[in-house]
Amino acid sequence: MPAWNYTWDLVLANPKQLVEDFKAAGRSGIHGVVEQPNAIRGSAQDVYVAPGALVHPMVVLDAAEGPIYIDEGAQIHPYTRIEGPSYIGKKTILLGAKCREGNTIGPVCRVGGEVEESIIHGYSNKYHDGFLGHAYVGEWVNLGALTTNSDLKNDYSHVEVTLEDGRPVNTGSTKVGSLIGDHTKTSIGTLLNTGANVGAMAVVNSADRLALVITPDIPALRLLHAALEVLSEMGSTADRTAFIVNDIYPKSSISADQIEEHLTIKVGMTVPYDGENFLRGINEGQPIVSLARRSAAAVALRRLAEMLADTGVQDGQAKPHKRGRLGGFLGR
Repeated sequence: MPAWNYTWDLVLANPKQLVEDFKAAGRSGIHGVVEQPNAIRGSAQDVYVAPGALVHPMVVLDAAEGPIYIDEGAQIHPYTRIEGPSYIGKKTILLGAKCREGNTIGPVCRVGGEVEESIIHGYSNKYHDGFLGHAYVGEWVNLGALTTNSDLKNDYSHVEVTLEDGRPVNTGSTKVGSLIGDHTKTSIGTLLNTGANVGAMAVVNSADRLALVITPDIPALRLLHAALEVLSEMGSTADRTAFIVNDIYPKSSISADQIEEHLTIKVGMTVPYDGENFLRGINEGQPIVSLARRSAAAVALRRLAEMLADTGVQDGQAKPHKRGRLGGFLGR
């Protein structure tokens, strides 16, 4: 029985698993519509186009190195190249994409640009150009135009990923891209470092404004403290940073006031805990802002979207960061 310890283990094992899953499914052949002219490289027995799937003209299905499974209702637009092993989920659209080997793309996604050896869960969009390699992308993620991740270090050494507790872990691989949580959004032109670990519901901007989402626990605050020092060294202006507290606990022992006092920042807003509605949203596949529009969490998320869309950070502004203010708060 296969076992994986970390998220990137799934990404690294995915190409081999795709081959095994294709054999286990026992399906091959064209059962949907493949419009001509088109090209299939390798054996046609290693290609499955499900009923209801549509492959437009000028598409290359390259099964020379592995099988290709295109599920029901998927649409493959012109000038797309798919290299096997790859799986394209139900009702997903590929828009002139360079779909390299080893990809699993879930249902109802829109994918363009270049994608290599990545796992993209359902209802996520990478509509525009940009490179995504050896990455793990959760559900309901939107990657803005030209969002690109690095999956290889310049010195070809093993990639390290920093976990939520601040602990770096050697992946044992030279190829690890980004790990991106559910409901995360990136702006146009966002660049993600090798092994970047982006949590759920994050907003990543490439402009001169930065939104930092804080969970009220000690490991997250330690990471925030380190991030503030790095930003200070880089000369980032504190008044262009929004600090958002994401209250993920029913009863938090750390308040926003305490965070402000000990980290010398100003919390712009707090997204309150709403476990019942968030769980319901996950189970029903709907965002909380439409599922429970009047809930306190939905109101806060709408306010957050409005605040980030504005020309300035406004009430999310930070105070000038000062070092060494953690004191007894973090046990230092």
